[in-house]
Amino acid sequence: MKSVDVAHLGRNASTLVAEAASGETVIITVDGQPAAQIVALGAAAPIRRRRHSAADLPAPLPANGSLSEQVRLGRDDERY
Repeated sequence: MKSVDVAHLGRNASTLVAEAASGETVIITVDGQPAAQIVALGAAAPIRRRRHSAADLPAPLPANGSLSEQVRLGRDDERY
């Protein structure tokens, strides 16, 4: 894992991106504190596809009882 200051990033962005693409994780620091990281796309969390309309949303869950009952059941499932 490599750590570089944000000022260094500005001057060497293409080199750092190439290193990240080859598998190196590059941590970007601001005033010595980690602020961001550059990783290869395969190592990053998948990017969710942006929804452009309500038609892109998944179908709603079926309503089984009142909302209060559903919340209570969900809490019970998380507890036990």
